[in-house]
Amino acid sequence: MELVRESTTIYIYRLAELLWSRLLDQADGRPAKLNNVEQAQRQTTVEFIAEDEEGDVLECPLCLSNFSSVSMVRLAWCSHRCCEPCLRQYLAIEIFEARVPVNCPVCHESMHPSDVRRIVDNPVLYDKYEEFSVRRALAADPDTRWCPAPDCR
Repeated sequence: MELVRESTTIYIYRLAELLWSRLLDQADGRPAKLNNVEQAQRQTTVEFIAEDEEGDVLECPLCLSNFSSVSMVRLAWCSHRCCEPCLRQYLAIEIFEARVPVNCPVCHESMHPSDVRRIVDNPVLYDKYEEFSVRRALAADPDTRWCPAPDCR
């Protein structure tokens, strides 16, 4: 029997992300991806998988090196694991190229902002991530107006 539990916190974050995605799709003129609440609930159901044994060796899907399971970083929403140096470098590239929100490098599911915060150890880089996230949110809002003055934020 497969045990599936819903985590309220993850459910709320996922629902907010899905609603935001729907808003962005509508702002871009594309049809919304979600048709009803039931689809949103199905997508937010999380399977809780038993933690790996400490002695397990896993392969990083990015660099293909072997690491102990405890040294691999597990992403919150998709549960994929990658080594920390690879994820840190991946996030740095994504943020510097303003590709926000950042997706999982394995399945392209959006990364939870807490994962980004946990992995990015450079405060300047994390500030850029937050700035790009805010700018993207404001750009999608039809009521937002930008100041025409140079260098105005």
